[in-house]
Amino acid sequence: MHRAPTICLSNTAIDVHGRRKIASYGLSRYKNREEIMSSSIYWLIIFVFAYWVYCITWGIKGALRAKTASDYFIAGRQISVWVFVLAATATSFSGWTFVGHPALVWRDGFPYAYASFYAITIPFTGVLFLKRQWLLGKRYGFVTPGEMFSTYFKSDTMRVLTVIVALFFSVPYLGVQLRASGYLFNVLTDGLLSINVGMVMLASVVTIYVALGGGWTGVMILTYMFALMGIQSAPAFSMWAFANKNPKPFPLQQVIASSIGIGFILIVFTAIQGMGGHALMDAGIIPSLADGKQGSLVPWLIHLMGDHVPWLTGLLAVCALAAMQSTGAAYMSTASGMLTRDLYKHFLNKDASHRQQKFFGRLLVIVVVGAALVVAITSTDALVLLGGLAVSYGFQMWPALIAILYVPWLTRQGIVTGLVAGLVAVTLTYKFEFGMPWGAYPLTIHSAGWGIIFNLTLAVLVSAFTQPSEKEFARRFEFHRFIRQHAGVPKAKQHLKPIGWIITLLWFMFAIGPFAVIGNSIFGNPNTPETWFWGMPSIWIWQIIWWALGCYMMYFLAFKLEMSTNITGEVDVLAEDIGDVKVPEGTVPARKSV
Repeated sequence: MHRAPTICLSNTAIDVHGRRKIASYGLSRYKNREEIMSSSIYWLIIFVFAYWVYCITWGIKGALRAKTASDYFIAGRQISVWVFVLAATATSFSGWTFVGHPALVWRDGFPYAYASFYAITIPFTGVLFLKRQWLLGKRYGFVTPGEMFSTYFKSDTMRVLTVIVALFFSVPYLGVQLRASGYLFNVLTDGLLSINVGMVMLASVVTIYVALGGGWTGVMILTYMFALMGIQSAPAFSMWAFANKNPKPFPLQQVIASSIGIGFILIVFTAIQGMGGHALMDAGIIPSLADGKQGSLVPWLIHLMGDHVPWLTGLLAVCALAAMQSTGAAYMSTASGMLTRDLYKHFLNKDASHRQQKFFGRLLVIVVVGAALVVAITSTDALVLLGGLAVSYGFQMWPALIAILYVPWLTRQGIVTGLVAGLVAVTLTYKFEFGMPWGAYPLTIHSAGWGIIFNLTLAVLVSAFTQPSEKEFARRFEFHRFIRQHAGVPKAKQHLKPIGWIITLLWFMFAIGPFAVIGNSIFGNPNTPETWFWGMPSIWIWQIIWWALGCYMMYFLAFKLEMSTNITGEVDVLAEDIGDVKVPEGTVPARKSV
């Protein structure tokens, strides 16, 4: 007797017989394994194969072009405007936005849609830090953030801590992307490919081309955004800053691509996806997404195209894979770069040639991917938790970046103490079962918020008692004098700084802070649709309004205050690659202007 075909969702097989309208998109009609290989699956294979061939081809081209370690790890500081705009945007938002965000809007409704504001808070971090990091990388030849921090603070401890944060960020975050890709393959192939097989396939391809070429409250929303702001303050994005030919791409990525482009998609389109999933499920068009299966929402929406526009299934699948791969590739390459430069070259082989550095960089890409695969395969239930923990760790780099880019008063001892305390606080207030009396997210403050509270508090207190000698302070102040000379707010626009502060504080308080609760009912009673303005829930209108105001805030900061634009004067380059400098730390090499 013929058995009903099944579809694998997570670890559960769902019988498709008896589900209303499921037969309409051709899942219950298959009689044998050959029939399951529908035209949509063939298109999926064709598109994915073509895309992966394209990726590997560019990996080979990159390998042939990479003559030095700087070429391999940061593209010889020659990343062009649109490459950075597109790649950095894809890396910032990743497969999590493509697959995970609509799923959680489906599960939690419009309250979770406040997370859509990460389209603004993530690039907000870039507005503060990327241009200034680019300047320091250009002048001193930094390839990794560990080199930047250790040179400024004269501290190998800071170098090692930076690598640790990078690994704590990269490995679980990469694991999330790999598992999402495996899940996508599993659903789109009707279970022909298991989740683990899909993960290994993606990991293998990305490894090849990277190794070659290189509970919601106002406070909870605000501090959750802190965690997501850790994406562009994580060490990986410091390397992205160093890799650019010039800072021109920064405001385009931060304002146009992220805040406006991705913001519109998240605030409008993913909200429709998430809430529309309820209508599709109630009509029996897609299976139930209850009991933790919400992650299959987007794969099912893609699957629905199969019978009607089969080639579109393949194209959309490639879009999702590209989002996941872009994130995975970025964190593979940057993590391997930091391991190579900050550990192998600095501690084990100070005279490592460029060829040796590239070899170990490629070898360590495999190590990083292997670690991420182990995490993804063995920690299936905790993987999303680990991904959230990763961005919270990345956010703990804020005080160190503030110290080197804005506030010379903060000392090495203060920053190191604060960073260690912040990482510990994040870990002990996260969703792990440590048996702590306060549990997860005490006082509805996200662990990223608790981490930064302890981090900044101790950084300030310890700095107050560990001020350096006058000579050491003068050495460090040279960094700040250089930054202020080339990246400070112009005198003609100094009067705009208070306005920038006011706009920013108001936006954070009303868009994602304690006053966001006003939006729940200001445009109509949420329980009485007849009172809704324009037939839309009040909370959604509120989110749309503050998204638009957030786009203006980003424009004001990035363009009007020139926090992401315009480098003033010529930059004296002290070294193309600090790893090639053979003079003692603090000694100034020969200069050349650019």
